[in-house]
Amino acid sequence: PLHTRDLTRLSHPQIAEQLKRSDVIFIPVGAVEANGIQPTGRDYVWPLGYAMAAAEATGGLYLPGLVWSFPGTTRPAASTVHLTPSAGVVILKELAHSLLKQGFRRQVYISASHGPAPLTLGTLVREFFEETQTPILYLDMDAQWRRLNVSAEERQRALYGVH
Repeated sequence: PLHTRDLTRLSHPQIAEQLKRSDVIFIPVGAVEANGIQPTGRDYVWPLGYAMAAAEATGGLYLPGLVWSFPGTTRPAASTVHLTPSAGVVILKELAHSLLKQGFRRQVYISASHGPAPLTLGTLVREFFEETQTPILYLDMDAQWRRLNVSAEERQRALYGVH
């Protein structure tokens, strides 16, 4: 068994062996930006928690993902790292192509609590498919929570639990 599901903490032989069992990888995406009294990495940490849990539950791996994404309206704040949506697409598309070449045919990109994320990730999913004819998945966990009818109290426990 693997000591971790974090791709960056595994050796090449471990990853090569893992790919024989599963070609699933989860990539969290979120901004580093002003969030009031909450940590600036909140929009990244929450999807990272989901990616870690999903990798464990499915036997896949996770890759610490794009930490700097388009922040939206918090751009002027001193704590916000700004990246345009188009720059995010370029970076993520390079990552997606690399992961595909490495053997990860099932890629799942995850965001949470980050309204502008679909601008970057929706474009990534569509353009990557156009280029490769390989589908990748984007999960906006805010939308998923609503579809699953999870109460606000249960969402808060899960979201703050990952910190």
